Amino acid sequence: MAKTKISEFDSNPVNNTDIDGINLAEGMAPGLVNNAIRELMAQLKNQLTGTDDDNHTIGGNLVVNGTLTVGSNLADAFPSGTKLLFNQTTAPTGWVKDTTHDNKALRVVSGTAGTGGSIAFTTAFASQNVGDTTLTASQIPSHTHTFSGSGTTGNAGSHTHSITDPSHSHGNVPAQITDLDRGGSSSLFSIDNISNTNSATTGISINAVDDHAHSVSISGTTGALGGSTAHSHTINLAVQYVDVIICTKS
Repeated sequence: MAKTKISEFDSNPVNNTDIDGINLAEGMAPGLVNNAIRELMAQLKNQLTGTDDDNHTIGGNLVVNGTLTVGSNLADAFPSGTKLLFNQTTAPTGWVKDTTHDNKALRVVSGTAGTGGSIAFTTAFASQNVGDTTLTASQIPSHTHTFSGSGTTGNAGSHTHSITDPSHSHGNVPAQITDLDRGGSSSLFSIDNISNTNSATTGISINAVDDHAHSVSISGTTGALGGSTAHSHTINLAVQYVDVIICTKS
């Protein structure tokens, strides 16, 4: 086979008996020596410029002291000015640490990259205490309390029956009073202390205005009201994080 490029040379010298058809055998004509050397020089040049389209395998290390280009592109993993994140304190060789940004979070965007915000990362993501809030009656679930009571007396003259408002105040307490011994008439009774003012012990008094023996029952529902005690909430925002630095390719 005529050896037209260096990749076709044989590693065993005995087998290299020609170069592109020029006879290199023992006893070759002296005039062929010049032609063989010229052909070898041409093939070396073709390999150097890549025009022979040969593949090259390097068994050892490739050291480039100058600029290496692949096609028309500089053979560098990252062009100058590229910014990357590194999980280390100092910039690697060939990079410069960018100290413009400090104690900030990273945000992913689909448009133009920029910066923003006004609170430092560790400040925003620390344990926060929400301020006290005092609820008004309209802000708590509406609720009521029922109450009832009864009693029987003899001919004791004018007297009272009392019923205590349960647990806490609900303002004015509507009540229904029935004289069980007089056919359900309530005309013989009057009500005192109907306005209950923030006390669990202030009750309702029923005054009997004559001295007949009678039985009395009282029942009703308090007005709807809630408490207004101030309270607060603590939110733990101490999110875990890993520090990185921004470096620019030199």
